[in-house]
Amino acid sequence: MIDTHIHLYDPDFDADRDEVVARAKAAGVKAMVLASVSEKEYDAMLRTEARYPHYCFASIGLQPEELHDLEKQMQWVETGLKSRKWLAIGEVGLDYHYDNAASQKQKGESASIHDYTSVELNHRQQQEAFRQQIRWALDYDLPLLIHSRDAFQDTLRILQENKNSRLRGVMHCYSGSAEWGKEIMKCGDFYFGIGGVVTFKNAKLGSILPSLGMDRLVLETDAPYLAPTPHRGTRNESAYLTLVAQKIAEVFGTSSDEIGKITDKNACQLLGNELNSIDT
Repeated sequence: MIDTHIHLYDPDFDADRDEVVARAKAAGVKAMVLASVSEKEYDAMLRTEARYPHYCFASIGLQPEELHDLEKQMQWVETGLKSRKWLAIGEVGLDYHYDNAASQKQKGESASIHDYTSVELNHRQQQEAFRQQIRWALDYDLPLLIHSRDAFQDTLRILQENKNSRLRGVMHCYSGSAEWGKEIMKCGDFYFGIGGVVTFKNAKLGSILPSLGMDRLVLETDAPYLAPTPHRGTRNESAYLTLVAQKIAEVFGTSSDEIGKITDKNACQLLGNELNSIDT
């Protein structure tokens, strides 16, 4: 199995990172893709990659929740892209979750013009950052790790604007509908990251997997976040991918081993480069 999205450099792993990697290897995890968040975590991510060579592979990109200085942060991403080879650009995308939650809270209340303007400005800047990083993905021939939360309509619109046979990536922690998935696949060579959410009791994700198809799925954890059942609410780690693979296998009526083989093949086809050298 390949964990296509993890934050192993996160401080949550500082006390036992070696043990987490050892458990992952024992569980059959053959590689981890380190998803970038912002310049703040950059050095920690690179140190983690160096500590586990040919096992951890770093990406670079600005996660939308971390946007605070668009021009400066885009310069950081561009400088990083020029500095070395990367496995992917990500995680990038759009996140309107907290803005939408605030809007719901304000229903029935009078929100100031400033409140709405600041939200709209943030959304426009997120969209600009997303578009720029899509352009770089095409320029550098790299796949995207796409974060989209409470923003599917704008995410799809921007992908449609950039529709290209060379455009490719993973819809990280996919939670959209089968219909959204089909529209996204029309924009390029896109896969869907499936993690712990698929194991949640009331999750609808399992019911749409057949519509996406096994040949479009990759495994991920988003660790330390989104641990699968029965570990929900605790720190997630790559060893728990076995539980995700088991749930997907149940949906398709096959074995966990088969899901591991198929999703590994999908990950290598998409991410390529150094991942193609690991034993899948």
